[in-house]
Amino acid sequence: MSIEKQLEKEFRKAYEDAKKLNCRFGARFIQMLDKEGSVRTAKTLLATKQVPDGFIRLIELDRTDLSVEAIILKRKYRKEFRPEEIKTAKGRLGMA
Repeated sequence: MSIEKQLEKEFRKAYEDAKKLNCRFGARFIQMLDKEGSVRTAKTLLATKQVPDGFIRLIELDRTDLSVEAIILKRKYRKEFRPEEIKTAKGRLGMA
């Protein structure tokens, strides 16, 4: 399985786990995954200046492990992202 597909699988599992906690990333997240793929979706979310509402909710639930930011920081995915994207993910997780 490609890295892209592995990342997508993790994102979809995190989405389902978050739904069980009443923390929805939103249908838009799944639409983005379907249309753009996992790496492009993560890059788009990391490029936003405003911290996504879903991420804030995960902080409140102490479940940032389900966030796009935490998932892309796993060693096997890091090479798919630029240093500034990694820095953004770390910065958001640092505010948690």
